[in-house]
This record gives sequence, structure tokens and C-alpha cells, in this order.
Amino acid sequence: MKNHSGFPTDDRAIVLLEEIVRLARFVVLPEVRRVAQEKLDSKDKKRVFGLTDGERSVREIARITNVNKDTVSKWWREWQSVGLVESVDGRGTRRTTIPLDDLEL
Repeated sequence: MKNHSGFPTDDRAIVLLEEIVRLARFVVLPEVRRVAQEKLDSKDKKRVFGLTDGERSVREIARITNVNKDTVSKWWREWQSVGLVESVDGRGTRRTTIPLDDLEL
């Protein structure tokens, strides 16, 4: 159904956007997995990545994993540069753009 402007209603637009996201994810997932395999090449990196949820700080993840906080920060910058993580509200924390389980690593 369209509104007076000729565009889909909000509900229809949401359904279409969700469909586009599913399709895009299907198309890019093999490449994302390839990049993730290259960048998450150790157990420590996978653990840090798995804990990168947008809530935990560098210090907290470093404490949990026994990985130096500077190393965690460095990895976050590297992963952000290839799109595996993103900043959260400018607070210095990051979250993954795709769950570790979806990467099947």
C-alpha cells in the first residue's frame, strides 16, 4: 500500500528494508567470512572479538582475556578498518557487526 506521496507505507518500507538486509547479508557473507578468517587468526583474537559487544570496555575485555589493553585497542582499530566492528556512540567501546557464531570460525 502506498501513501499519498507514492511511497510505501512505513510497515511496508520496513518489510522491504528487512528483505534487502537479508539479501545483502547473503551476498556478502562469504567475503566477510574470508576477511574474518584472516583477521581472527588466533584463539585470543576470537575471544576478544566474541566479547566485543558494545558494553564491555577495552580494560574489561583485557582483564577477562588476559590480553594487554593496548593489544585489544589495536585489534579493534584493525577490525574496524575492515568493517568487522563499529564504534558505539563515540564512547570508545566497539561492537561486532556480525556475531562470531555467524562467521563459523
